[in-house]
Amino acid sequence: MTFGVKSSVGCIRQFNQDFYHVPLAGGAPLFMVADGMGGTKGGEIASTLTVSTVSTFVNDNFPGCEDYPLLLRSAVNEANKAVFRTGRMNAELSRMGTTCTAALIAEDMVYIAQVGDSRCYIMDNDGLRQVTTDHSYVQELVRAGEITPEMARTHPERHKITRAVGINGFVSADIYMAAFGPGTTVMLCSDGLTSMLEDTVIAEELKQAGPQQAADSLVRRAEAAGGFDNITVIVIRND
Repeated sequence: MTFGVKSSVGCIRQFNQDFYHVPLAGGAPLFMVADGMGGTKGGEIASTLTVSTVSTFVNDNFPGCEDYPLLLRSAVNEANKAVFRTGRMNAELSRMGTTCTAALIAEDMVYIAQVGDSRCYIMDNDGLRQVTTDHSYVQELVRAGEITPEMARTHPERHKITRAVGINGFVSADIYMAAFGPGTTVMLCSDGLTSMLEDTVIAEELKQAGPQQAADSLVRRAEAAGGFDNITVIVIRND
């Protein structure tokens, strides 16, 4: 397994409120993207606190684990408690929150926990597909048939999410599972990528380059398309 990661402030924002995690030496095979919200300070605190809490919980409980979905869901719950508690201790941080999309690779499978609109994609012999479903206002409009997925990409309220870590005392993470066989590529990203690039462009880059080169190129292309938000991309490949 090889991976690459790239994060950028983009072309408009002054600060990068995205935060990510990739495996440390000897640690669990955990990858994660968190996109903070709630003002500059609040968004950064929410995303970094979520990443540190989830990664610590997973690394502490991964050895001997027999239920990976429960492990991820429990880790996200711990992060939600930490962010919610921190927000209640400081009025300036009271509405801070973050997305959280985490992928744990174990036993030729990838287990994904998701809250918000940061996404997980998988590319294999069947092509590129989005695994996660956005917790967002525009996704609800798409589901209701009021707008198309193409319209959602440029909708003025496309950044309005309906579920986030830390906003309420409890959050429910959606759990997904998929095979991680030879040649499979997994990509995690914040919406700064998917609001700028269509899936066909993403698939093209993932096919043409190794994980680090693909991550670098995707971020460059999102910046060239406008870079209206922070952009974070993690690409993982089962070589």
